[in-house]
Amino acid sequence: MSGGGAEHVARNNIECFVNDSDIELAILTCDASATKMFNLKIFIAKDFRSIKGVFSKGIGSMYMGYNYRVVRECLTRFKPDIIHMHDYIPFSPSILKAFSEYKVRSLCKIILTHHTFSFLCTNDSLFNYSTSKLCEKCIGKFDKTIIKENCYNNYIGSIVKYLQKNRIMYFMSNLIDIHVAPSYFMKNMLLKVNNKYKVKVVYNPCIKNNFQLPHNKKENKIVYFGRISKEKNILRIAELFDSSCSGTMQLLIIGNGDQSGELRKIVDNAINRKMIIFKNEFLSTEKLYEEIIDAKYLILPSVWYENSPVSIVEAISLGIVPIVSNIGGMKELVDYFKFGYCFNPYDDKSFVEIINNISRDNFIHPRPDNKVLMKLNLFTNKQYQKDIISIYNN
Repeated sequence: MSGGGAEHVARNNIECFVNDSDIELAILTCDASATKMFNLKIFIAKDFRSIKGVFSKGIGSMYMGYNYRVVRECLTRFKPDIIHMHDYIPFSPSILKAFSEYKVRSLCKIILTHHTFSFLCTNDSLFNYSTSKLCEKCIGKFDKTIIKENCYNNYIGSIVKYLQKNRIMYFMSNLIDIHVAPSYFMKNMLLKVNNKYKVKVVYNPCIKNNFQLPHNKKENKIVYFGRISKEKNILRIAELFDSSCSGTMQLLIIGNGDQSGELRKIVDNAINRKMIIFKNEFLSTEKLYEEIIDAKYLILPSVWYENSPVSIVEAISLGIVPIVSNIGGMKELVDYFKFGYCFNPYDDKSFVEIINNISRDNFIHPRPDNKVLMKLNLFTNKQYQKDIISIYNN
């Protein structure tokens, strides 16, 4: 469960039920640190991605006997009525083999919440890393597109993903009873795979119950927090900000990733180094909020779709205006709240126009009104718990 946004959301989902006396809960995870986070029955498997050696890792991605045995032990000892999956890739297809066998024996129900695009795309992303373009060619088919076009940007990796995904879908056949989508964008994508799927939209919980909008003073600051990687497009935004933004607006970037070194060079060579600040680290939620709460704007410039990024909702709850790419779950959230700005991530002028506009001295920084705040209630822990229990009961 450690890792990026999907893992962060999965932890939030679990926390909604930790103190629920009506539900007996056990956790099956590849993250040993979960034993410190939750006072629950926890079964620890291994993440195949941590295996050393290309050949051994490739074998592990297809099947891990150890994980199969751990999953079987969990199911035998706990005997769940409902299995709620939040991720399955780190376990390898061995987890699905154990689930499918248990389902035949027990007639349990299996729910899958889609935090990523793994179920839809052989490359897990609906994004071709070789061409840096969106791609929907293999939705639901897991054909050889990933090999022909080297979508993973590594031929060996592309082949391994192709083999792994077809192994996964062998066990996935008729395994899932209910699909949970955190966005209507994801729901529509799932229905492209099979229009007979039962898909429920349940928004991710990322707002505390009875939250209050902070009334702190806002600074002329734009923040980005998250992975520093190609699909997030933050390097290009830093370059554009440096070359185009005038005035007192500042860009604060918080995060880490495989492009951190390249971003550091851009920041160090910036025309005005004081206007771009890069903190190369991931922060806890509490510390992150302390860093960004005085910002006026959030930038989320991804060139891939995103699913239902909680960063947008968290920003709005802090009185921060989102500026996001006009694609996927990002556009859906801004349209839903009717609060924020969208730009074309493939058109530099589109971003520069928004930055120049909000940088004007006479521009009035908007604040969330009552209609926006009411919509935030759908993203509380309480609402998520209510929606998921409704699915469990049915």
